Amino acid sequence: MFRAPLTKRPSKECLIVEDHVFYLFYNAKDEGKPRWTEQTGLATSRDLVSWTRHPDTPLIRVKPGAWDSGFCSDPCVVRSGEERMIVYFGNNYRHAQNGIALSDDLVTWRKHPEPILPAGSPGELDSIP
Repeated sequence: MFRAPLTKRPSKECLIVEDHVFYLFYNAKDEGKPRWTEQTGLATSRDLVSWTRHPDTPLIRVKPGAWDSGFCSDPCVVRSGEERMIVYFGNNYRHAQNGIALSDDLVTWRKHPEPILPAGSPGELDSIP
């Protein structure tokens, strides 16, 4: 187990392999007080033993004042043709929603500005009280 440079505890990883390289996307929380943040980082390996953190970690970052201002975590990466998509958990300390970001190289991600699955309407299972 390793730690992201800005955090204390990695969790909820997503491991994929492309061109004989393992890509480990992970989230980790900082020690923020009274609230912590979680962001998504990347480490790579060719043998699953020696890992190198990407220097731009975190790659999926929180955005102050946005719907994902507290958490951009729990990554799930899928491929669609040449493009990759990462679905992630976003939270602004009031409610959680799901976001998506797109990439051509697994390193540079373009976040969609709004949640892809917003909170439900009043009375629905995932509504905001």
